[in-house]
Amino acid sequence: MKNVLLTLSLAVLLLANTSMAQQLRAEPSSDVLIADVVLNHPLAKYIDESSVGVVELNVKSIDVDAAKAKLKELAGDDSPLGDMFGQVVNTLRTAGVESVFVLLSTQSVADQAPLIVIPHDDPLKLLPVAKGVFAVLQGRASEDAVLLSSERGLQRLAKTNLSGAEDELSPSHESRVRELLTPLSDAQRADHTAVLSLPPASKHLLGQLWPERLPDSSPIQLSPRKLAQDIDKIVVGLTLPPSLSLKVNVLAESEDAGSRLADQLDQITALDLVRPFRSMLTLERGEMSISIHLDGVALDMMKPLLAAGKGKRNQTQRSNDMKQIGLAFHNYADVNGHLPPRCFVDRDGKPLLSWRVPILPWLSQQAFYYELDLSRAWDDQPVEHLMTSVLPVYTNGSDDGTLTTYRAPVFPGSLWSGDGPPKQFRDVTDGTSNTIAVIDAPESAAVHWANPEPWVISAEEPIKDVFGERDEVRVLMLDGSVLTLERAEMTNEKLKAMLTIAGGDQI
Repeated sequence: MKNVLLTLSLAVLLLANTSMAQQLRAEPSSDVLIADVVLNHPLAKYIDESSVGVVELNVKSIDVDAAKAKLKELAGDDSPLGDMFGQVVNTLRTAGVESVFVLLSTQSVADQAPLIVIPHDDPLKLLPVAKGVFAVLQGRASEDAVLLSSERGLQRLAKTNLSGAEDELSPSHESRVRELLTPLSDAQRADHTAVLSLPPASKHLLGQLWPERLPDSSPIQLSPRKLAQDIDKIVVGLTLPPSLSLKVNVLAESEDAGSRLADQLDQITALDLVRPFRSMLTLERGEMSISIHLDGVALDMMKPLLAAGKGKRNQTQRSNDMKQIGLAFHNYADVNGHLPPRCFVDRDGKPLLSWRVPILPWLSQQAFYYELDLSRAWDDQPVEHLMTSVLPVYTNGSDDGTLTTYRAPVFPGSLWSGDGPPKQFRDVTDGTSNTIAVIDAPESAAVHWANPEPWVISAEEPIKDVFGERDEVRVLMLDGSVLTLERAEMTNEKLKAMLTIAGGDQI
């Protein structure tokens, strides 16, 4: 009898152990599953202890038409943002891209660019497309992704072990990976998610640099130093139209930190500047978290604010763009001994590329410039994506991101007149501060940024061509300054004097 009981007991134990083993094999713990997903994330091998933030853009989920319509609604029908956005998304989708990831680190400032990682089955095939979309960045292909950053950023990446050569992550490295990528492994996350989490060293540095309290004149009383220590991470989730929503989740380091963050949020939402928008926000407080949610209705209510600031932002941006172009003129002349030519021509004198091309190296576009074939026309380049690339410094409000209204006025006696050699500064006897170099032309005069087509200004009525239907126009003077000319204060004679380089006219 004892033997029978012993045998039955052993059988039960064996069955139980077998069942448990099968269950463990079939249903590994959630911790193991999360760890596997996180550590195998496409960004994991590029994260190090200096990484502070990641962004996930789900290209596959975007409703392009709905997003374009909303962008035009928020930014205005005349804004190129909607069309540019649609062009970028459709280009990436056609190339087989499903997601784009952005990695921010404390090195990004020195690199002057973040690291963009685009996973793909054929990175070499995707590389020229990606470089066309992100024209301001340099790129290279890894075994499973296209990597984009500045030249310095890619060089730094190549010198480190971030290429995935390590078989195992160090504890500190793995901690950073988990901190930043665990939110991106949440099945309930928004289509587009950003995570910001400072590493301990950065928090310590901010604790030393930031003040303990704001000045007494500040409308709110908080401790910037304590704030840096209290926040564990910030997770931002964005869902694009047709179901537009934005959610910001601030996670605290402790319950005490969560309480302090809640108090500070109350102070901020009580400000006169913020109070009108308080009803647009949905706030949720937990012991160690604060969630701020804006739905599509709330975002629509903010349209008047966006519209009010849009015009001013556009004007400031255009002025800054033109100043960069003016500085590029001077840097080009320092190196070459003359100002840029109106265009490159072939042996027969046929125009090939515009004046905007030779100054690209001085607009942080060195690598892009060297990919161009200067012996071929702008619309006959060997690498097709170069001509579909959007260069922000030349994109100034046109619906097509490749078009620009920054034009060189061809006028008798101007900087750009004639077919001879390029002008030199010594040719400008009227003075560089009195001479127009570039004009922000009417939209009807927009051309592709590489198109050498001349913009000929009427010798009798230059105001008509320069102003079009506008009451004011922005011009870049040859000394690098940017002026806004008022139609009401301008005469044809005065404008002629500003267009010529050696007319001897009084302005």
